Amino acid sequence: MPPLEAPLIEMVIPVKPITADWKMQRKRKKKKTKKDMKPEACEQYRNAIRKYAAKHTPISLPLTELIEVEYTIFVTGNQYGKVGDHDNYSKLLGDALQGILWMDDNQIKRGTTEVIKVEHKEEQRIEIRVWPYYPGGRFVKALQYLQQVVGSIFTREKETA
Repeated sequence: MPPLEAPLIEMVIPVKPITADWKMQRKRKKKKTKKDMKPEACEQYRNAIRKYAAKHTPISLPLTELIEVEYTIFVTGNQYGKVGDHDNYSKLLGDALQGILWMDDNQIKRGTTEVIKVEHKEEQRIEIRVWPYYPGGRFVKALQYLQQVVGSIFTREKETA
């Protein structure tokens, strides 16, 4: 195994990212109600992501093993320049890609989400990378590999001395 392997899946989805708790704007003093939510817009967004991912997936999917997922969200923010919370983006993506990239989102044992604010709406996108899951992480696995390599070098040196 190489020290740092390439992702199983690497994909860029050219959409404006939204969060899982997408809400309509309300007046300040209006009490929050279930009508404030727009589940149909969220569902249309999920379906667009699913369709794109299914069409642009380079390998036989969905994955069935335990995985590590990295999301990088490039977003301009709302009319006030604020961007959503990273966990709301990852929840929506995990649910949307279930059955497409992985069988069930409970296969995701480690995940990171980075939200990067961009200036222009044309720069908005979602980048997704998926690796096999290793307890302790990919870098621990790479370190173990390097320790084996170094150990075998020292063993050979002792044998030749």
